[in-house]
Amino acid sequence: MATFSKTTFDAASYLAFRPSYPRWTYTKLLAYHFGRLPSASSPPPSPPPAPSAGSSPTVALDLGCGPGISTLALLPHFDRVIGLDPSKKMVDAAIRPESSSIPAELRSDANEGGRGRLGTLEYRQGTAEELDFLPEQSVDLIAAGQAAHWFKYDRLWPALSRVLKPGGSVCFWGYPDMYLPDYPSTRPAVLEWAVGPSSSPGDGSGTTAAESIGPYWEQPGRSIISNCFADIPFPTAPEWDQATAIRRVFSTEGLLPEQIPARWPPQASPGSPRPDTASLSAEARAELETPGNLEKSMTWEMMSSYLHTWSSVHNFLEEHPGDRDDPRGDVVERFLRRLRDEIGRGERGGRIPERVTLRWPVGFLFVKKAAAA
Repeated sequence: MATFSKTTFDAASYLAFRPSYPRWTYTKLLAYHFGRLPSASSPPPSPPPAPSAGSSPTVALDLGCGPGISTLALLPHFDRVIGLDPSKKMVDAAIRPESSSIPAELRSDANEGGRGRLGTLEYRQGTAEELDFLPEQSVDLIAAGQAAHWFKYDRLWPALSRVLKPGGSVCFWGYPDMYLPDYPSTRPAVLEWAVGPSSSPGDGSGTTAAESIGPYWEQPGRSIISNCFADIPFPTAPEWDQATAIRRVFSTEGLLPEQIPARWPPQASPGSPRPDTASLSAEARAELETPGNLEKSMTWEMMSSYLHTWSSVHNFLEEHPGDRDDPRGDVVERFLRRLRDEIGRGERGGRIPERVTLRWPVGFLFVKKAAAA
């Protein structure tokens, strides 16, 4: 993704202000991969065993790892974890278990995977489609958080097929634009600013095309994530197990029914597993139908800092360098003023809170390579 590789992009702010994935996101991908819920209920052997000389170490590959937000979460579950990102700035800023500035929710617990130790960690600069540094059939799990919408799938699926072990898993997840669950009337205003004036029904905020950062996203990536991965093709080569191909959307609580696009994949259906999970264990099927929310409470200043990490905002400000000098504030501050005005007209009697809850829909895509005969 070209914007994140620019020398002007602030990788440290990306780590500081982007939402961290809650534990349920990793529980779902690990349940899908292992066929059971990850558990630390059983004490690990002491000392914990390392892979024997004749065994194959378990390996997880985190594509488009960014600053390592998801990479660390895999360390308790695999012998080796590799974070790969095309941006040198992201790789240089990537966090490690010993990093002193890691937020508490990102710290790895060696007992979480029931192994009693963390895997080794390696970060590399490179693209998802070029995995020549890995041997054939050497990777157990290939993950990507908030990156899969940038991949070139005609090249990606063959590359993943080469390095993935038989029975190995691919798990991608990501989130489109946020919404404010306590203020549903603001949804049109958010979409008009983030996507474009014609993106939402209703009156919205009156955002003009000149004030929208929608045209400054890189495409088709942004459209893919906006549709929660509905447009990503599953692999069709015979080495893939088509019965394991699943798409889901989580974290929609607070969206009105008419605000959920028809193009999105199915939402989780608690107590009623869908047919596309029939090949999974009962435990994994139940987990994939359990709802969860990705959300973060922010002050208005924090929300400004978060929105300034958007690649579209970065691109807008590069193309309009004088925008920062606007006496009304830059394109982000002007949007936040409109958002506060909408809240003032909205559901809670005109009171504008000091903090607001932001929530993001989360799309998942899962598929496995066929097990060895």
